[in-house]
Amino acid sequence: MCLDKARHVLYLSHEIQTLKWLETLFIFIWTSVNSKKIENPNEIFQDIKDISQYIRQLVKNKHIFIPDSDYMKDFVNYKIERWVDSAFQARIMKEDDHFVLDISKTDEQKSKKQKTIIVLDKDTGVEQYSTRWSHGLAQFLELKYRRKFSVESLKAVFISNKAFFQIYKHRLYGLTGTL
Repeated sequence: MCLDKARHVLYLSHEIQTLKWLETLFIFIWTSVNSKKIENPNEIFQDIKDISQYIRQLVKNKHIFIPDSDYMKDFVNYKIERWVDSAFQARIMKEDDHFVLDISKTDEQKSKKQKTIIVLDKDTGVEQYSTRWSHGLAQFLELKYRRKFSVESLKAVFISNKAFFQIYKHRLYGLTGTL
């Protein structure tokens, strides 16, 4: 696991309630991305720039509501191209390849019996119930499959696997093999 995932990073994230106001923005991005014809997924860079500029103009002209604070407007302006890129990724991603739609095994979701988007580890095929994609990708997949829209979370703490193991230096032992 460590060799395969050495470059992965552990993130602890939290939700900020102000970000719930971005739902309308995400819907505008999603509809704009869906209106574009994708002939070659590797050549969408100009579409990303065009849609980002279009959405920025809508925000500037107040056609999309963003809470009237400098930090939110700066945050939206900073993240807009990444969100548009994530919307294109969500449009291209396929069920049972990158993720599965299944009833979550967490206690909170059992009573609702609604299928959720569960990330798949492409190397092993393991369902990662506590993993969520960032940069709006999870939200765009929720829009694509008409799931309950969740608030984007921001990363608060992060550490790479390599740095984590270096903390323990000579007090760490490992095994290899198949269980």
